[in-house]
Amino acid sequence: ADYNVAETANINAVLFAPVMAHYWAQKELKDGTYNYIDLLDILEAMDVESENRWRDYEHERRRHNEKIS
Repeated sequence: ADYNVAETANINAVLFAPVMAHYWAQKELKDGTYNYIDLLDILEAMDVESENRWRDYEHERRRHNEKIS
């Protein structure tokens, strides 16, 4: 990136990823709503979602460029 990416200073970004993405609430990390397996599952689902968004973006970009050419 052409800029400095902000990073968390006081939290574990991986553990908080579902909260930052608004899938989970912070209180659910503390009250036992989810366990370690749930965390692994949501992180995998978030990775797949991100990859599919990227693929869609790239597909549309290529399609747009083909129309211009």
